[in-house]
Amino acid sequence: MILSIEIIVLVMTVILMLHSRQQYSASFVRVFWLGGAIMGVLREVAMVGLGAIYTYGDFKISIMGFPLIYIFLFSNLGYISWQWSNNYLQRDYLASQPWDNHLPLVFLTGVFFAFMFETLLSQYHLIDWQVDSVKNLWGNTPLLAPFSYGFTTVVFLMSMKTSSGLKAGKWQLAPIKFVGIQPLVILSVHGILLIINLSIILVYS
Repeated sequence: MILSIEIIVLVMTVILMLHSRQQYSASFVRVFWLGGAIMGVLREVAMVGLGAIYTYGDFKISIMGFPLIYIFLFSNLGYISWQWSNNYLQRDYLASQPWDNHLPLVFLTGVFFAFMFETLLSQYHLIDWQVDSVKNLWGNTPLLAPFSYGFTTVVFLMSMKTSSGLKAGKWQLAPIKFVGIQPLVILSVHGILLIINLSIILVYS
């Protein structure tokens, strides 16, 4: 079953790439998923390597102990959230104002996905959380987990829009800017999560 989960994520990645190539361009596909891969790796290094917030279980497809699905996970989630919010609001996020109704929808999509995905990982012991939480959702998964997915997706898409200099209907991505800004994305996400975690502690303590 664990292998099936990983294969499903990889197959979904291919499907989303094909869709984005049809909707936008091949260069967009390369830059968007490369940026997401860099962000995903940095996020896991920060969460697992530096923060020791959780450890991995028995993933079947990995590179030097790093689960391959995390290279594509947040690009996939970002693209799905982006397109769903576009379809619901009937306008593209790139043509919207700096702060728009897209972002709350993107956040909620990330949170909803986290409830499904983190439950699945917990069921098969693929993630073992090492943090003491005043409030757990299932197993030892902390209340902070869904916020992590939501804010990561929001800040990732905001970085894409800000760094690419895009206008509606024109795809002229600036690859170096978009890829290079991902360390700042991770710092921003961890700063937000620190504030949220302190808020959770204050509320439930």
